[in-house]
Amino acid sequence: MANQVIPFPRSAPALPQPIVDPQSRIIMPIGKQRFAIDIWCQATVLNPVPAPVMAPPVNNLGGTGRRAPKR
Repeated sequence: MANQVIPFPRSAPALPQPIVDPQSRIIMPIGKQRFAIDIWCQATVLNPVPAPVMAPPVNNLGGTGRRAPKR
């Protein structure tokens, strides 16, 4: 008597798991007071997508756009 194989249905692909808890609280003491910031968001890792590489903009004077420090 041979054992018969029981076919199991395939499971649906799982969604990416969030890397951040949807509710985060930041507490900051400023002076004698404490402030709380509640952040409601969700971050997930996405599949990488190729993107074109772009050069930084150059100003009309041929420089890199940086200014000399003010004195």
